[in-house]
Amino acid sequence: MDVMQKEVTEATNERVAADDNAKVGRSKSRGRSQNIQQYKPPSWVAVARVVEKGYNLSYIPPINVNGKPLVDITPAIVEDVNLMWKECLVGYFVGRKLPFKLTEEAIRKVWGSNVVDIRMNENGFFFFRIPNEAFRRRIVDGGPITILKVPLMLQQWHPKLVLKKGQHNALPMWVKLKSIPYALWSALGISAIASAIGKPFYVDVQTEQLRRIFYARVCIEIFATQPLLDTVDILWDDEICSIKVEYEWRPLSCEVCGLFGHTKGVPGQACAESVVPLVGGLVDAIVTNTFHPQSNWQQVRRKKGGSSSNTESPSTREAVVTSSPVLEDNDGLVITNYNDGENASLIRSEAEVEPTTLPPPYTRSKATVSDPSSESQTDKARRIWVGWNPMEIALEVLSMSAQIIHCRLRMLALNKSCIFLVVYGEHTFVARRSLWANLVLSSSEFLEMSWAVVGDFNAIRDQSNRIGSSNAWIPAFDEFGECLLQAGLDNLRYVGHRYTWSTSSGTSRKQRKIDRVLTNDHWSMAFSFSEASFLAPGISDHSPMVIKIVAPSSSRKPFKFFNYWMMHPSFKDIVRQV
Repeated sequence: MDVMQKEVTEATNERVAADDNAKVGRSKSRGRSQNIQQYKPPSWVAVARVVEKGYNLSYIPPINVNGKPLVDITPAIVEDVNLMWKECLVGYFVGRKLPFKLTEEAIRKVWGSNVVDIRMNENGFFFFRIPNEAFRRRIVDGGPITILKVPLMLQQWHPKLVLKKGQHNALPMWVKLKSIPYALWSALGISAIASAIGKPFYVDVQTEQLRRIFYARVCIEIFATQPLLDTVDILWDDEICSIKVEYEWRPLSCEVCGLFGHTKGVPGQACAESVVPLVGGLVDAIVTNTFHPQSNWQQVRRKKGGSSSNTESPSTREAVVTSSPVLEDNDGLVITNYNDGENASLIRSEAEVEPTTLPPPYTRSKATVSDPSSESQTDKARRIWVGWNPMEIALEVLSMSAQIIHCRLRMLALNKSCIFLVVYGEHTFVARRSLWANLVLSSSEFLEMSWAVVGDFNAIRDQSNRIGSSNAWIPAFDEFGECLLQAGLDNLRYVGHRYTWSTSSGTSRKQRKIDRVLTNDHWSMAFSFSEASFLAPGISDHSPMVIKIVAPSSSRKPFKFFNYWMMHPSFKDIVRQV
């Protein structure tokens, strides 16, 4: 009864306080002479009710060992663990990290409603909550899965699980075996050929059902000490023929310690930085370790007097610097279980395109604008020009291709750095696919850095980005939106013109939003006061883009002193110490 009376009294006091506040508001509107009111601070009850509490805690005294408290974890404490953790699978990527949004989308497409929550900690470990115990066991028993050709190692959570990425001496990889005689297109025939590379596991569904007959796609376990063969010779009726081998992913491996993750050198350490090669032309370059983001990027420069063609024999090349392909062939973005090939999920299907390698970067230390006559770059590589004021910006070109320039930019006034990409997309969706691959790859390389992608993409994200077009929407138009989703990029807050390009006028006028300023989550946190302005077109048919980065205003913050502090027994002693 006393408790009910106390609650009624508190509610009455709060209602009276609310009425007083309303009267104060009305008195302020009557005139300046009546706006001086005595401030009534909220009661402790009102303040306590605002804060939402979690579960209550209790004091558990620690034991004392050598004068130092030691917490003894008893079985009763362990049994009180949150049930959520028991329903989690813990995983991490081997090689390079993928963005959280891309991982979440791929996992939910394959596992569906079986996974109810996905989280990631600061060390790159993913937690997949799956209440269905049978489904969790099926995934763990199936072994690792791959997302965008990167293996994701999974295991069941348990109370003493140590979140430490293991060292792997063998990894399953997807391999393409080309020009296989159709008489050998069987489980035994493909097994015999694949065994020359490693331990074969299985083929994909397209290979089994002969939906794709120009190569066989096989999952093979390969050890770090094994050389990656480019061809496999077979002996058939005293005749020898070669089977071409292509690897969808080439992880770094060390022949000394026999582990994946780094190249030859000191055992157990990152012996040397390198970039994973892809299928395509080779780049004549000299490697210089001048810039190292989170993963395996290297800055390269062309040899003096070197040729820009790729007709030179491999023996005369100083180094091979390429990057792993991101766009799949007609398998699309595939997440695959190594021991459950029939569960492969095709997210996108497109024609096979050989990705092009990035030409060596072009850097200048003195001039602010590149001089086309000073370097042996092709005309196609001069599609993008970058100029800057060295009094305000310190800029370093990391790499360059016909459609994109990677720069590291430092704003001197703010003393902040970021990765800045300038884009000029090709005019056909087939030619732009290498650009989308570049952006997705860059998203994993610069995952922990602030980066912006700016320029003319020559592509629209959805149908709302165009006006005045009778063309039907085809699946190829979706590639730009899929790229942004996979790369974790989104539009920077902007003002001004929505449509950035237009042609003619009148009834035949066409408008498109093909120029964008894209940023990742780290940019939003580091430059929360930034915005883009799309100005009116001038001599060009494109809207100029201006990025404004305003430093947050620093103001004096008030200090509040509560009188009840002086009633604390240690108040005077603490003040004297200060």
